[in-house]
Amino acid sequence: MPTRHRLRGMLALATSQLRGHRTATVLAVGGVAVAVLLVVLLGGVGYGAATSGGDAVSWFERDLWVTGGGAQLRPGSVEGVANPIHDAHELGRELEARPGVEHAQPFAFQTVYLGTDPDDLETVVGVGVGGDAGRLRIASRFTRRDRHYANGTYEGPMTRRVVVDERTAARYGLDVGDTVHIGGTVTAAREQTFTVVGTPRDLSNLLGAPTVGMHLSELQEVTGTTGTDPAALLTLTLAPGARPAAVERAIERRPEGLDVRTGREQFRATVASRAPTIGSLVALVALSVVAGVALVVNVLAHVVARQRRHLAALNATGVSAATLTGVVALQGGLLGLAGGVVALLAVGPAAAGLNHAVERLTGFPGLVVLPPWLAAGGLVLAVGLGVLGAAVAGRRVARLDPIATLER
Repeated sequence: MPTRHRLRGMLALATSQLRGHRTATVLAVGGVAVAVLLVVLLGGVGYGAATSGGDAVSWFERDLWVTGGGAQLRPGSVEGVANPIHDAHELGRELEARPGVEHAQPFAFQTVYLGTDPDDLETVVGVGVGGDAGRLRIASRFTRRDRHYANGTYEGPMTRRVVVDERTAARYGLDVGDTVHIGGTVTAAREQTFTVVGTPRDLSNLLGAPTVGMHLSELQEVTGTTGTDPAALLTLTLAPGARPAAVERAIERRPEGLDVRTGREQFRATVASRAPTIGSLVALVALSVVAGVALVVNVLAHVVARQRRHLAALNATGVSAATLTGVVALQGGLLGLAGGVVALLAVGPAAAGLNHAVERLTGFPGLVVLPPWLAAGGLVLAVGLGVLGAAVAGRRVARLDPIATLER
């Protein structure tokens, strides 16, 4: 019999057997679809974090990060966040004067009250940007120089200009030119207003929370922390040709015990801090893959058991065990292919829903990115799951004894 006709007959037999066990077939297709959907979505998260889809990663592109310890939220206090570095402006100037350092920029994170109505205020994260704020996309409309600091006196004029992240701006109906109340306490916020000069989308990606950005000295002023000039960290941009390792060693020899990391090290530290969440996601994906294979194996084993006499009769009439095993393999491939198609049909809406949920919870937009090759890989994985399940179930066919089976 020509190979083409044999394959056509095997395919017809495979599909007829699956149609005869519709409930089990639907379960197997669903199991493969869930497994593939989770794998593709997790891959989309990883790809999005490594490319333009994960805007938060752009903050790790600085050459060096200088910290003095973890910045921890302290609910109930005026400042809200522990900023362990003191004399941040002076430290920034000192580091900027070192060989190989082109620019040093301190950042402080403080909880502040914000609202358009002085009687309706909510807490958001205030980001204080030191140095030349014009270097940052989030502060492109700031006055570049931090004029209020005035060489440590905090007597210079305040610009009273802020940028508000897109999500917070939408919540309060804010646009460029609007005024908003901001302060470290409810009373302080009611008494002072600031002008919105921008509503950038990526501002909240600093911390993954509703955020307002302003000059460092002005944030310190409204939160009552000018006495210690605190900051959570400084980011360093190195001059062309400078060796990061040498600059890092020189800074870490300072008596303050500063911790210096490269952008890659800072990114790894951030990922490591989320290890339990990442581990849970990986475990969930692994479990779904195992469940998908198990469902395919059980369905095919069920089909083989129900069709045992039929398969034995075919074997006795001259149909080889290899051909019958091929029928089971085709069934597995069909189950996998159907599950893959279902997963690809669902992955678009699922990714959109996941992006919406992640943005609402963390402020990170477009974190899930699905390139075409990832979808193709998901389809290949689906077929692979089906074939793997068929390989396990096909052993029963290979061991089938037609005479003993028909005599029962």
